[in-house]
Amino acid sequence: MRRAGTILAALCLVPAIGFAATEPAAEAARNAAFSKLKAPGGVGGCVFAAVPVEVRRETIIRLLAAEFETAASLKAAVTRVTPECAGRAYDVQDHALIGSVMSAFRKAASALYLAHQLGVGQDALDYAWQTAPASEKTSFYAVADEFLDPEASITRRALNTAALAERAGLDAESAKSAASFLRMYFTNVALSERAEAALQRQGVTPDR
Repeated sequence: MRRAGTILAALCLVPAIGFAATEPAAEAARNAAFSKLKAPGGVGGCVFAAVPVEVRRETIIRLLAAEFETAASLKAAVTRVTPECAGRAYDVQDHALIGSVMSAFRKAASALYLAHQLGVGQDALDYAWQTAPASEKTSFYAVADEFLDPEASITRRALNTAALAERAGLDAESAKSAASFLRMYFTNVALSERAEAALQRQGVTPDR
């Protein structure tokens, strides 16, 4: 089984093509935040690490540019490596597996953006999520639960990240400028938690 290692460190070298036109964080803050980037865990993290590095890079760049349609190269790579990580084939009807993989890439992309543009480390983002009261997470979990339920209809929801951003150490102006990437990060934290838990209940682990 291939391990994630320090996958995200290499993504810091991605060209700024996908970043917003606003000025990035100061170099020292940016570098400190880059040092806190984490490789995704779980089954999704295993797939993330197992696909070719050029596919990871392409996918991250596309997500930074708000291009959410899955590229053929990623579909092919995920199909090829999924049995190694999940012990079963990739299936578009396998909502837990898809949620696990999708959330790994989207968390990585949004964490990279927030580190580059705001100088906020992933440890601060995760601290904000872990210490948030349940009421602040409810809408994010609702999105995740609807994604994983094949019978559910997707509901448009207001995903308020203001309190989470403040807990992560961001001021209101910074949080507003990066609201879409904060929503992406925390929505996919919730999806990752729910998807990985569903896979574990099915007896699927990344060590299989």
